[in-house]
Amino acid sequence: MDDPVKQSKLRTRLRRELCVWQRLKHKNVLVLYGTAANFGQYPSFVCPWLENGNISKYLKARADDLGMAGRLQLLCEVAAGLSYLHASGVVHGDLTGANILITDDGSACLCDFGLSSVAAEFQGTSYITSTIGGNWRWAAPELYNIAEDGAVPMVSTHSDSYSYGSVTLEILSGQIPFAYLRDAQVIMEVYRGKKARRPQDAPHVTDQLWAFVNQCWVEPPTARPSAEQLVQSIQRFLNEIS
Repeated sequence: MDDPVKQSKLRTRLRRELCVWQRLKHKNVLVLYGTAANFGQYPSFVCPWLENGNISKYLKARADDLGMAGRLQLLCEVAAGLSYLHASGVVHGDLTGANILITDDGSACLCDFGLSSVAAEFQGTSYITSTIGGNWRWAAPELYNIAEDGAVPMVSTHSDSYSYGSVTLEILSGQIPFAYLRDAQVIMEVYRGKKARRPQDAPHVTDQLWAFVNQCWVEPPTARPSAEQLVQSIQRFLNEIS
């Protein structure tokens, strides 16, 4: 980015976003210790190192011994973290398996929230190409709709709820949404109004939970469950098998 005025504004915005993150305190939200300025052109974030990595990696490593209760517990923790973010006025904006880390005690912890659009502007690209472009499989379809004037749709609590449905499918099945398609094909399917299919070889994706996933994907976006409703629904599913 060559425009010094715009760069200054973006740095101010980034500092504001980081201040918000640093104030967040929840067991299912990654802690931000601070920032460092000597590792490249942009500020670096200082966060805990979690050996278990993200939930996508964790699911592959624990595929044989992580049963329904364990998967629902992870989903409860993701929903609890998301509910806390929304109650704090923060939209995640990029909820995928890659942005859910696993702590040393096996709990889910949300990361990389609220900063995607700022990072995209720093790189001189649009949010839609730099962020959603890599995560079409989880993103709400309304985020693909670019206005005639080039305005990019804003992420919202409703788009987070859609992504939570996609994450639910991933955690229950161990497969990414649209696992049977390449990225370019996913984009075409979404433009046609198609949703990811129910996996055939996923015993944890029960009829009830598949209906729940589809509730997260419902149109219009305002009809989707709130994050607090997601917490209540998943907790109810967990209680039923406990």
